[in-house]
Amino acid sequence: MTRRDRCHVIGKHGRRLKPATAAIAWGILMDDLEERLSTADVPKFEQLLNSIRAAHLAATKQRIEERSKHLADNDFLSDWRNVNVSMPDAELTVLVACPDGAEPVWFGYHDGDCWRCVMGERINVTHWQPLPEPPSPPVNG
Repeated sequence: MTRRDRCHVIGKHGRRLKPATAAIAWGILMDDLEERLSTADVPKFEQLLNSIRAAHLAATKQRIEERSKHLADNDFLSDWRNVNVSMPDAELTVLVACPDGAEPVWFGYHDGDCWRCVMGERINVTHWQPLPEPPSPPVNG
């Protein structure tokens, strides 16, 4: 991947901005560009905007492909169990799927009465799966 293919917004301190912050910065940049261009420059602006969108789309597709490959390589992520079909042992910490929560996947447990996140708050869980085994210790060679 070339430097040009990367689509990150860099802040004034040289650090990548979080996606929400980057979106705001992107909007400000586009508004500023639009204000600076005269009506005669509209075709140039549209061409520039289309090339920026194409670069962003290509970078996004590449990130999706990389993440999809990572997920495919980690089959521990495919062991989701519906809470209506099976439940983990009480008080056992597991990965939980909470589609209406702030985090769609989190750590939680069932206390015998309801689902709770690891901080003890009640959560609405639709699926769960056991935590993966920890990595084996490195072999000194």
